[in-house]
Amino acid sequence: MKAIWFIGNIETTLLLHLYLKEADEVVFLDHGRWSPEVYSYLREAEEFFGFSAKRLDVEAVPPESLKDWCLYLRREFLLPYLEGGGFTVVYEPLREARPLGQRVEERFPLEGMGDYEIWLNIRKRGLPFCPLYLKGFKRVSCAPRGGGEGGEDFSSRLSSMGYL
Repeated sequence: MKAIWFIGNIETTLLLHLYLKEADEVVFLDHGRWSPEVYSYLREAEEFFGFSAKRLDVEAVPPESLKDWCLYLRREFLLPYLEGGGFTVVYEPLREARPLGQRVEERFPLEGMGDYEIWLNIRKRGLPFCPLYLKGFKRVSCAPRGGGEGGEDFSSRLSSMGYL
């Protein structure tokens, strides 16, 4: 069995377009701290691509020193869930990540693609994407406190918009 991990970023959009037909399930780890735009995009993607995500409510209380929410969510919630459910492959919307050595094969098919190439594919195919990008965000991170790439402070931006 194969799964796609839904994070809500542009990589997720392209993974859904390219691999949804191969996947048995789309998994969304809901820690309750996503911005409203990510939840809205999940509903829009479900309608557009014609799937119903498996929503896992997770009690994500990482250590204060945590710098990588995506790694934490993968290690503590995603991979154990998939292993327990008999999944053998997961397509992940992360670039530059490494497999954690679990029984589920982690595939990162967009590794090596730049933002320009991903956006080009999304625009060319008329695919939906998270509206945070329209508000100036360069990245949609795994969690509001996870921080953005390229020095973008995700939590400060969300706080200034009244979300945190």
